[in-house]
Amino acid sequence: MRWWCSPSFEVPAAAPRNGTVTATPPARSGTPTASSATSPTPDPPTETASDAGSSEEPSVDRPSPEEVAILEAYQGYWDATREANNPPNENHPALRRYATGEAYESVFNAAQTNRLAGRAVRLPENSISEHHAEVVSVDGDTATVRDCSINDGLVVDVETGEVVNDEVVTRLGTGTLVREDGRWKVATTAVEQTWEGVAGCAVAD
Repeated sequence: MRWWCSPSFEVPAAAPRNGTVTATPPARSGTPTASSATSPTPDPPTETASDAGSSEEPSVDRPSPEEVAILEAYQGYWDATREANNPPNENHPALRRYATGEAYESVFNAAQTNRLAGRAVRLPENSISEHHAEVVSVDGDTATVRDCSINDGLVVDVETGEVVNDEVVTRLGTGTLVREDGRWKVATTAVEQTWEGVAGCAVAD
């Protein structure tokens, strides 16, 4: 199952840088007009059980409640990262809510570095940032998510408002989540491939 998460972005280290499928049944032949009384027409075909089944909606691979919880926690992690960097605040409570271990240390350090450097990270107007994620495995209290993300977050000088980095990148990566005290949290993230602009996995068939 894939899940579109938007808007969101990846915070640069050290300050450089959903749908329902429905099926429309085939239209039935119209009601005979008055002229059909003098012009015999063949009787409409009798609908068989197999014909009736053809108009049913196709099955949809719906996410399990567990997968929904995992993807919501993953999206929460990126939302928390965005909030903790505009303005930068490494002690933002949402970081503890959605991150743990190595992932928490990474986003804490990035927010702290941005604060000390006087820089913020924010989305531009009409941002195209998003995460296209899917759960690839769940093993007890550990889950893995694969993610194709587009990031157009701006690195901005807080004092002057000058944009110091407006690079747009596409990344293919993975995230590992663990369940702590009944809540899913992101523990690690890793980038497999990076492309300049909107490219790679974002435009693949």
